[in-house]
Amino acid sequence: MLTLREAQDIFIDAMPSMEIEHVHCTMATDAEPTYVECWQCAEPDMVAHWYDGPGYPVMVEIESLTGTLQRDIIDPEDIELVVAWLNQN
Repeated sequence: MLTLREAQDIFIDAMPSMEIEHVHCTMATDAEPTYVECWQCAEPDMVAHWYDGPGYPVMVEIESLTGTLQRDIIDPEDIELVVAWLNQN
């Protein structure tokens, strides 16, 4: 299972033209143990929400002009599927 940083690095490598304009993080706490990182991107026009919680795989939710995709990220092939979806939309 990939860590959040590994998943994000693979995603960035797979999307070399991506322009991240803003990053917002919500840190995990005892009351809410899920770490959330939100990327607002100009190219492609999308928002990516990354979720990382104890005992769960990393999950990414992509919101683009053409729809929303939510996917658990277990291995690099999951990132490839997300990138393919983005390139089709």
